[in-house]
Amino acid sequence: MLHGTKFKFPLKVDEKWFLTSDPSITVVSVIGKTNLANKLPAKLACINEYFQYPIFQNNEQDEESTIEGYFCPKRKLLFLCCVGVYDNNSLNSLFRQMDESLSTKGFLYCFSNTKNVATKHLLLMFLISHIVVVTNSTAHFDMSYIQLFRTLDSVRSKFQTNVVEVLKTVPGLPKDWLTIGRLCSPRVLFYFEQKPPAQKETPKSFQHLLEDQIYRLLKKCRIVANVSNNALFAIPSNQEFVFFQSHQKDTFSFLLDLLNETFDIGKGTSNEFFEFLQQHIELAQTKGFSDNVGRHVGPSVFVLPPASVWFDVASKLFDYFMSSQADESKGFQLLRSMLDVEGQFSEARCAKVLPLALAAYQENLPSHYSSQYHENKKTQAKVLLSSHGRGPGVQKFLARLDAECDRFWRNGRRMCESPSIGGHPCIQPVHKVQPDDPGDGKLPVLPHVSGVRYVSACSCGRRQANREDPYDVKCANHDFYRLIEEECCGRLLHVTFPVFKPSSEHFEAAQLKGASKSLTFAKDVEKIINAAEELSLGPDENEYCELSDDRLSQAAHPAGDDQEESPASLGKVEPNEVVDEENVMEVGGIREQLNNSSRDVSTTQYLPCMLHVHSPPGILPRYPSWSLVCLGSSSLYSHNAGLSDQPGFLTGSGFLLPWDVPVRYSGKGKRGGKQGQNEFTVKIFVGVEYECPRGHRFMSSSPGRVLKATGAGLVKDSAQHITQNDVPLYLPCPCPYSRGGKALIAQLMRIHIVTPKAPVDVTLDPKVRPAPPPCPEFITGFPEPLQLSPSSYWILRFPYIYEDENQIYAPPKEGSRASQHGYLLKGTYGIMDEVKEGIQYAFQTKNPLTLAISGTGHAGMEAAICNLVERNDVVLIGVNGIWGERAADMAMRQGADVRNFSKPAGENFTLAEIEAALAQHKPAILFLVQGESSTGVVQPLDGAGALCSKHDCLLVIDTVASLGGEPFYMDRWQVDVVYTGSQKVLGAPPGTAPISFGPRAVAKIASRKTPISSFYFDMNWLGNYWGCDDQPRKYHHTAPISSIYSLREALALLAGEGLDKSWQRHSRCRDRLVAGLAKLGLHPLAKDPAARLTCITAVRVPDGVDWKSVTAHAMSSHLVEIAGGLGPTFGQIWRIGLMGQNATEERVDRVLDVLAEGLAKSSHNTPAAIMGRL
Repeated sequence: MLHGTKFKFPLKVDEKWFLTSDPSITVVSVIGKTNLANKLPAKLACINEYFQYPIFQNNEQDEESTIEGYFCPKRKLLFLCCVGVYDNNSLNSLFRQMDESLSTKGFLYCFSNTKNVATKHLLLMFLISHIVVVTNSTAHFDMSYIQLFRTLDSVRSKFQTNVVEVLKTVPGLPKDWLTIGRLCSPRVLFYFEQKPPAQKETPKSFQHLLEDQIYRLLKKCRIVANVSNNALFAIPSNQEFVFFQSHQKDTFSFLLDLLNETFDIGKGTSNEFFEFLQQHIELAQTKGFSDNVGRHVGPSVFVLPPASVWFDVASKLFDYFMSSQADESKGFQLLRSMLDVEGQFSEARCAKVLPLALAAYQENLPSHYSSQYHENKKTQAKVLLSSHGRGPGVQKFLARLDAECDRFWRNGRRMCESPSIGGHPCIQPVHKVQPDDPGDGKLPVLPHVSGVRYVSACSCGRRQANREDPYDVKCANHDFYRLIEEECCGRLLHVTFPVFKPSSEHFEAAQLKGASKSLTFAKDVEKIINAAEELSLGPDENEYCELSDDRLSQAAHPAGDDQEESPASLGKVEPNEVVDEENVMEVGGIREQLNNSSRDVSTTQYLPCMLHVHSPPGILPRYPSWSLVCLGSSSLYSHNAGLSDQPGFLTGSGFLLPWDVPVRYSGKGKRGGKQGQNEFTVKIFVGVEYECPRGHRFMSSSPGRVLKATGAGLVKDSAQHITQNDVPLYLPCPCPYSRGGKALIAQLMRIHIVTPKAPVDVTLDPKVRPAPPPCPEFITGFPEPLQLSPSSYWILRFPYIYEDENQIYAPPKEGSRASQHGYLLKGTYGIMDEVKEGIQYAFQTKNPLTLAISGTGHAGMEAAICNLVERNDVVLIGVNGIWGERAADMAMRQGADVRNFSKPAGENFTLAEIEAALAQHKPAILFLVQGESSTGVVQPLDGAGALCSKHDCLLVIDTVASLGGEPFYMDRWQVDVVYTGSQKVLGAPPGTAPISFGPRAVAKIASRKTPISSFYFDMNWLGNYWGCDDQPRKYHHTAPISSIYSLREALALLAGEGLDKSWQRHSRCRDRLVAGLAKLGLHPLAKDPAARLTCITAVRVPDGVDWKSVTAHAMSSHLVEIAGGLGPTFGQIWRIGLMGQNATEERVDRVLDVLAEGLAKSSHNTPAAIMGRL
C-alpha cells in the first residue's frame, strides 16, 4: 500500500503533510492528448502504471481545465497531471455542460476561452517540474505539439519577469530557482499509447530512429537549444526519451498485478514504463540534469526544492496565473493572440462594424426617451453588429456596444419613468421633484407627469374636470377634490373628518410596526404606454375644465391650513361657511356626533397612510381621504326625473333606488295601517355610483349589476340588495367605448342617500376592502357610525386610491375579475332609532341590546331579574332602603337563593364591604341601587364592576332615581345590566323603563337552561322587536306610542344640555338646598356629604313637628309636593326631590320658603322667625 496524498489546484496544503519530514522532491508532470475511447486519460493511466496502483480512477470533468497531483513522501516524488481541452473525452464532457453558452456565444468564443485556461496550466507545469511526460494517443508523433511548444516558449520569455516577482514573495526559496524563474529546464519524455504498426514488440532501432527524428524536428524548429536554460525544455542526449506502451492496463489489471506481488500468486509482468521513467527520476534525485550540448556551455541550473517550499511556490504561481492582473500582462496577451487567430480576425472585423452600429442606434432619437425605447434601439444596433461581425469577438463587441448605448442614453437622454399610482411612467426627463431630493444637483426640479388624464367628478358630483394621473395618495384623494370644490361644492355643508392637528412645528410620521412600503406596478413599460394611449379622452376632452399643476399645489397647501378646523357634526354648519338659504334644512337628532377629541389623539405623530381597522389608536392621517357633503333638502331629488344635475351618467342609470324601512313609532302622529299602530314605513333613496376613467358614471341596481331604468324613468329595483350585501368596489364600465375592445374599470366613488322626514337617523359606517385578504378594511375614522340628518340629500365620496402602511392598492387590470377584487362590505347602512340612541347616550354605553320597556321602573327591575335569574342562582343584594328589599322579593319569586348584606338608612357600601360580601357568598348576580330614593343615599359604583368581573358575577344597577342627575358610565364601570324610569330626572311621563344589557349579560341569557319566566319581559322577543339583532322584526306587543315619543323628547333635551352640565346642575341645587336646610335647623339623613344623592334629599323631621301637616300645607297652599319616608323611615324624614326641570336655584329657594312656612305653622315659632333664618 502506498502512502501519499492526492491534491488539486487551487491548493489547500495541510501542515500535517510535513510533520514527519520535508523531503526534497522531484516533480514529474504528465501532459498530452487522450483518445475519446479511453475511459481514463492516458496521463492518469501512466501514473497508475508507474506506481502499479489505481491512484486516479475518476474521470469526471466539471471545469475547463484542472491540475491534479499526487505527493508520495516515501519516494520523494510529486506527480502532476493536467486534464482539459486537449483530452478528447474531457472536451466532449465540457461542451455538453456548456450547451447553453454554445447556442448563444458560438463554438469559437467558448473554445478560445477554454483553450486559453488550459494553456496557462501547461505553462505553469513547465515552470514547476523537473520532468514533463508528453503523451501521444497514437504511435506517431503529433505535429500539433510543435505549435503548442512554440507558443509556450514565447509566452515564457515574455512572462519571465512576472514570475520572478511572484517568487520573491516566497521565503526560503533557493537562489538558483529565483534566478531563472524555474526549477530547471525540464526534461521532456514522450509516451506513446500505441506501439508501431506491424511490430509485435518495440525494437530499440525503431525507438532510436523516432528519437532522432523528434530531436531533429525540435532542433530545427528552435524549440530546444544547446543551452537548455534558454529553451522551454531539454531533450536528454544520452538517455532514452521515447516509450511505446505495448498494452494499456485497466483498473482490474492493476488490482490483479497487486495481488500477484502481495501474495505471490504468480509471476507478474515486468513494469516497462516504471523502468523507463525511473532512470530519469534517479538521475534527477542524484546528479540532476545537464542537457547542454556543445563545446562552450556552462553548467545547467537544477534545483530539488523542499516539498513545503514547492507547494508554497506552486500555490502562489497558480493564483497569479488565474488572476485578472496576469491577464493584462504582455505575456498572456501574447498567449491569447497566438492561440486565438480566429479571434484576432473577428475583433478586427467587429471594430469596423461597431461605429456603424452606434450610428444606427443614434439615428432619429428624440430628446429623451424611455428604457423600453432605449432597449429597442439597442436591439436594432446589436442585430446590425451581429449580422456584419464575425467570429468569437462578436460577443465582446456586443458588450461594448451595450455599454456605449447605455452611456449615451444616460447622458441627458433618459426619461424619468417613475411609475404613477396607476402604473404609467413619467414622460419628463430625469428630474427631481423637490430641490432637496438626493441625487445629481444639476437635475431640473419638475413634477411627475405621465401624460395620462382622467375625468372625475367633484365630491358632490355636480361638476366634472380633467385630472392628471396621480403620483401620490394625497393628490388623488384630497388635493384634486379640494381644488375643484372651490368652484362647485365649497358652499355646501361638509362634514369634517378626523385628521391630525399638530400642537407644535415639530411633528413626524408615526413608525408603524412591520411597515415596509412597496409599490407593485406593471414592469412592462410598453404595455403601460399602450394602456395610456387607450385611456386618452378622445374628441370630447375639452368639454371639461383643466386643473393645472400650480393650482393643485395651491390646493395641497392652502392658506388656511395653519388654522385649526373645528369638527363639524352632521347637520351643523361651520360658522365661516356660506350656505345656500334655499337648501338650509332644520337639523334634528338626539345628540351630537362624537368627534375624535373624545379619544387620546396624538398631536406630534401622524399616520403616514390611510386609516384602517388595524391602524394604531390615537394616530390620525394628515388629510382626509373621504368626503361627506349635504346637497340640501330631500326635495332636491325627484324619483321621476332622476339625477338631472349630475353630469356623465349613462342613459337610464341616473336614478336612486327606493328603500322601504319599517319604524316602530310615529314621528308626528302618523301611523301605518297594515303594520299596526306602533309601526309605519319610511322611504329612503340610496344610490351606489361607479365612475370610470373617462368620466362615465352609472348606478348599481344590485351587487355587480348596472341600473337600467325604463324609457319612462321607472325604476323597478329596490335598494334591499345593495344595503344588505357586500358591493363590488370595481366593475367593468358598460360605456360605448368598451364595445368590441377592452373594457375600462369603473370604481365605486359615491353613495347617494336621501333621508326621510321621520324621527329616525340614517347612519353610514363604510368599511372598504380594496383587494383580497390579507388587505385591511379601510374606515372613515369616526368612532361611531356617521348619522345623517333627516330630510336631506347626502353624498359620501370614497377615496380614489387606498393605501396602508405596506402598499398602495391600485385598481385591477383585468376587467373580467374586477368585481371580485375589492368590496364595500355590508353593514354600511343603518337605521338608528333615536330613542335607542338616546338611551345609549344616557347610559354611556354602546350595547346593542338597549331599549325601552313598556312599563314603569318596577318593570325594568323585574325584566332585569327574570331574564338573568334561574332557580337556585345565588343573588346578592345590597339593602340600604326599600328598593333593595323590592329586588330581593322579586329574585325570591324567581326561585333564587337570595343573600342580603345591609347598611343602616342613610349610609352606602364601600368597595371593601362589597368585595367581602362577594368573597363570602360567591353570587351569580350582585344587585345595587345607585340612587336609593327612600333614604336619599347615592352608591359609588366606580370599581364595583371590576370586582364583579374578578369574582365571575354580573352587576345589576338600579338608576331609576339617579340617571341624569348622578354621573353614570355603564361601559367604563363594567356594569352588566342597568335600568331606569322615565319619570324621574328624564322628566317624561311614567310608563317607559329604559334598560341595557351588556355582553356578559347577553351571554347569560343565551346560556339559560330554563325558559325566561315572563313572556312580556323576555329580552329575546323585546330585543328583536326593537331591532337589536339582525333578524326580521316580529310583533311582540302594542307599544305606548305617546309614551315612547315623550321619552324621545326627554332624551333629546338631556342630550341638548349634555350629561356633564346636567350632573353639575343637580349637584349645585343639592348643595344650595342642604345649605338652606341648615339655616332652618334641619339636617339630611345621610351624615356623610359624599353619600347624599343629588336628586332626592332625605331630611330628618325635627322633634315636635308633625311631618304630615308640613307636607299637606305645602301641597294645599303652594302646590309643592314634599314626600314622606318609605318603609323603615316612614314618619321620620321628608324626601325633597329636585330633579330634571325642577333642579333650578329658583325651585330650591321656593321649596325652602314653603318648608319654612310649614315649619312655622307646625311649631311654636312665628313664621317671621322661621323665615328670618333664611
